[in-house]
Amino acid sequence: MAKPSLERVNELLKLDPVTGILTWRIRTSSRTPEGSRAGWLNTQSGYRNVCIDGRDYREHVIVWFMLKGEWATRKIDHRDLNRANNAESNLRPANESQQRSNAKLRADNTTGQRGVS
Repeated sequence: MAKPSLERVNELLKLDPVTGILTWRIRTSSRTPEGSRAGWLNTQSGYRNVCIDGRDYREHVIVWFMLKGEWATRKIDHRDLNRANNAESNLRPANESQQRSNAKLRADNTTGQRGVS
């Protein structure tokens, strides 16, 4: 299944670039009225997800697409580690190494340093 076009995403969603919040432009179902916040918080991953045309996307990936006009070729990192904060100023492209260096310390870390075991 192909990813939706920018025109399709803009037809369905409105983005506040300052807050990174997506709202529905149109009513897509009885549970998603026009003007309501799009998506839901996945409590296991901490990411917000949005369903577009039957396919789930992480909210920050859609926000990036709407801001830049193309789907990200790299992973998108949250500068402040808050996965629900999708403000434009908080998102940046990152490779695996950059993402790992910006991760929270593991619960079993006793040194307080990243990368030390």
